[in-house]
Amino acid sequence: RTVLDGKGSIQTGIHVTGDGVSVKNLTVTNYTDAGIRLEDAGDFAVRRVDLIDNRTFGLASIGSHGGSIKKSFAWGSGEAGILVGRCFACGVLVDDVRTKMNVLGVEVVNATGVTVRNSRLVQNGIGLLAHSSASIAGAPGRGLFLFGNSMSENNQQQIPPAGMAQTYGLPFGTGIWLAGVKNTAVLDNIVSAN
Repeated sequence: RTVLDGKGSIQTGIHVTGDGVSVKNLTVTNYTDAGIRLEDAGDFAVRRVDLIDNRTFGLASIGSHGGSIKKSFAWGSGEAGILVGRCFACGVLVDDVRTKMNVLGVEVVNATGVTVRNSRLVQNGIGLLAHSSASIAGAPGRGLFLFGNSMSENNQQQIPPAGMAQTYGLPFGTGIWLAGVKNTAVLDNIVSAN
């Protein structure tokens, strides 16, 4: 298996700014910002990627549309294992991912049209945070669909916070936290031991 190692000194492992890019079957570890950053990308696919011990984000999808993140694992991020943000009518699917030991398992900020399904968000500080932020373009977040996920034991505080998590106090021990989002459906999730 291919391993990209930033050795704690390189900012981003893979930075995608175009359309139609697939990232598959590798491990991305030890980057100071994000293991994978998708910025204003379209029609992207991330499959079977392990995002391990990246300082701020395992994967950050910013302003990107029409993509999917599937069958991947994020561990040890100081803000979020997986972030989807700053996009209107995103059409982004997060499916069958696992997050563990991140400050936030999955974070969705100022985004619309995002689906998070069939995922296991366990032993993070917070399992899933969907929120709106006035300091980022695109507020408020809305039109989110969160279903069939398992959020358990999200009580961890061992990972040093980074990014937004370092600036603001967060309610550790939360399975699902909705803050300032509209028109969001939360269905058939298992939330336990948070």
